[in-house]
Amino acid sequence: MKIITERGDASLGDVAADLVRDPAAPWRGSLGAALRSLYGYASQVPGARHAQHIDAEVTPAEAALVVRMCGAAIVYFIDQHGN
Repeated sequence: MKIITERGDASLGDVAADLVRDPAAPWRGSLGAALRSLYGYASQVPGARHAQHIDAEVTPAEAALVVRMCGAAIVYFIDQHGN
């Protein structure tokens, strides 16, 4: 992501919306918002991206959904921007 956007200090949350922004296709803004929300979810679940300060009640189904969504997002970015 940092290479694609040439923003070395940016996080996925910072650049997700930028990578799908298209003035000719404004509906992609919702896709960017969804990707930012996925990043936000991972940031808020204790132990997912930061230290686990409390026990997180994440079901196996929820964890599987998030992992699959992240995998799909990675494939999307590679397909759209990979060279």
